[in-house]
Amino acid sequence: MRNISRVALVTASCALLPSVFIPLAQAQFGRGGGAWNTAGADAQRSSWARTDTRINSTSMPGFAFLWKVKLANDAKQQYALSPAVMVDSYIGYRGFRSYVFVGGASNNVMALDSDIGRMEWTKNFGATGQSSAACPGGMTAGVTRTATLAFPAAAAGGRGRGGGRGAASGVSEPEAGAITIGQGRQGGGRAPAPPGRGPGAPGASGAAGRGPAPGFGAGRGGPRPPDAVYAVTTDGMLHTLYISNGQDAKPPVRFLPANANASGLILIDNVIYATTSGNCGGVSNGVWAIDTAEASPTVAHWSTNGGGVAGSVGAAFGPNETVYVATGDGEYSPTALSDSVVSLETKTLKMKDYFTPGKSEFTSSPVVFEMKEGDKDQLIAAANKDGKVYILSSESLGGADHKTPLASASIGAAAHSLASWQDSAGTRWILAGTDGNVTALKVTMENGKPSLQTGWTSRALTSPVGPVVINGIVFAASTGSSSVLYGFDGETGKELFNSGSTISGGLTHSGAISGSAGQLYLSTADSTVYAFGIPLVAPDLAAKTTN
Repeated sequence: MRNISRVALVTASCALLPSVFIPLAQAQFGRGGGAWNTAGADAQRSSWARTDTRINSTSMPGFAFLWKVKLANDAKQQYALSPAVMVDSYIGYRGFRSYVFVGGASNNVMALDSDIGRMEWTKNFGATGQSSAACPGGMTAGVTRTATLAFPAAAAGGRGRGGGRGAASGVSEPEAGAITIGQGRQGGGRAPAPPGRGPGAPGASGAAGRGPAPGFGAGRGGPRPPDAVYAVTTDGMLHTLYISNGQDAKPPVRFLPANANASGLILIDNVIYATTSGNCGGVSNGVWAIDTAEASPTVAHWSTNGGGVAGSVGAAFGPNETVYVATGDGEYSPTALSDSVVSLETKTLKMKDYFTPGKSEFTSSPVVFEMKEGDKDQLIAAANKDGKVYILSSESLGGADHKTPLASASIGAAAHSLASWQDSAGTRWILAGTDGNVTALKVTMENGKPSLQTGWTSRALTSPVGPVVINGIVFAASTGSSSVLYGFDGETGKELFNSGSTISGGLTHSGAISGSAGQLYLSTADSTVYAFGIPLVAPDLAAKTTN
């Protein structure tokens, strides 16, 4: 009986909540919207939620602050809380829930009820390591749920190509005694491998050039992993936690060496990936993978032999079963993959190809996209310290000389983050967040090759967090002692929203924007989570409910 009307129950209880909550945040059961299961929204790291039943250009006048809650977590340097990942309309032993999950730098994983910001559970994994500016010493990789190599499905109609909810939110907790809702798989065939680097190139597991790690799963037909939240703690252990209560769904397993500066945790086809940088804790820079379906899994590792992995969301993944990673500055030689974009095989992490523009480091994670649905040749965007955005081909990243991109454009400053989306007219956009603004680039085809043209530039923003795209609306937040969240029309750059003085604390390196089912989430340096969105209950009705 108590789950018959979750809206009615939450509305009635708002008067009992602490003053940190405001009545605009009503229950959102059945809200709809695309899944945001990992950093950057999907395996391609597009930072794009294709559809949202609440957020769109006509509803933006109603976009507002919903709630905030300060969590018990200590920041480590520029790391406080990881980007939020979400579960909407989850059916568990507690009934219907919509959750927001965040990782905390002080070895915490926390779950909030996304409707009202109530803490559902928290789990701490013990002490962290020594902290420095270069090596935070905390839990830096964030949390993740499952993702798919395939591009998120398109649906008929709707701005931004449309799209379904992604994987269904359900239950796979045998102890919960609740209904289990299946999750489908999407995939694609393996594309032909581009030319290799040649003699002397490092392969999987670093300079030694070892082949595929033994013990890896045979393919995508293995058992489905638990519908869980995954985290890697400071000691390098991989934890699999039940969504409903944070308890262990599986025993922890060794994944990374202790005290690594890790990022970009993601689970695809039973395999967990992460990237490392800074050589923190003596851990070499590169990409790591472990097959969670194996009883005694062996870790695969590809080392850059040089600079760290660039970008806050680590590696990006293409439907052609390829991992794309950009690297920072370091030793630059035929066997050291600094200042490059590198492609690797999934699971084995064997190197396939690379692109380098010269000795100038990359500053963003790559983004994978397609110009039209079903294109065999996927495209990769990455930003460089020289102030350029490069477009590369999945078939051959840099041509025969490994130095020739398909296209490039100068945006005047190095971009630290990229997003990609496609509008209702089929125009592909690349969004670049620099230290001064967000620049929107149009990707057009000229003589069969892509070309980049500047579409619009945002107002001045101080080292913006973002950008992300929700159903054609671009969101970014300026940083500093007082931060502001902005919303822009994705096609024109027209400002549609700013949060004014609502956000009282400065944003951190780890405080990226996430969004799902009509709400946006971001966090500040003091470990406060803020929620903005479109309320289901009008403010005057909500006020009457709580009086």
